[in-house]
Amino acid sequence: MNLPTRKLPLTTTRVALLFALCSCAALSACGSRDSTPQITSTPNPRQVNVDIAIKDAPGPFDSMAATAYYDVGNIDCAPTRPISGAQLGPRERLSVELRQTGPHQYEATMPIDPFVDQDYYGLGVCHWRVVALTVKGTRLKRTFSAMLPGDELLGSGSFATYFQKQSYLDAATPMDVPGVHNLNRFASPDDAFSIDISAREARK
Repeated sequence: MNLPTRKLPLTTTRVALLFALCSCAALSACGSRDSTPQITSTPNPRQVNVDIAIKDAPGPFDSMAATAYYDVGNIDCAPTRPISGAQLGPRERLSVELRQTGPHQYEATMPIDPFVDQDYYGLGVCHWRVVALTVKGTRLKRTFSAMLPGDELLGSGSFATYFQKQSYLDAATPMDVPGVHNLNRFASPDDAFSIDISAREARK
């Protein structure tokens, strides 16, 4: 069962774990003892502005998309699954609308706390947290994925994800390209382009 998508106007190891968690959130269903709990939305969530810059790419992307991922940090508020014995709290994702502000620049506004901390299972209050924002640029048959982790969103931080220019030029061959976060992984900086994501708290 896919999670509902709601439309709204590091280190390599750490980032890989975040990508895995986001992939799991995109594919997994949130379950209570017998059914999915009704998640309560925050009436006036705190907002952050996000700026995205594509630097030194060999050409434009055909499309850009962004998704915000959220989960519950204290999984003891969720029931134990009967077969696996694992505890898995609620997870949600929200589609984030991107606005193009220049040839290689985009911006967006996204909520940090869109869901209410609540006792969803009768086992104690579940506390929501933002996991990450992912940005995906598509060129022909390839998707280039960048990410800003949740703590950077909360701290008004920034993150650069680097990709091989040759991978862009070979975009007629299907592939999902996650990128890396260390420019030194390339023989020369001239071999790479980047998707840079930065966050700043929205003015009230």
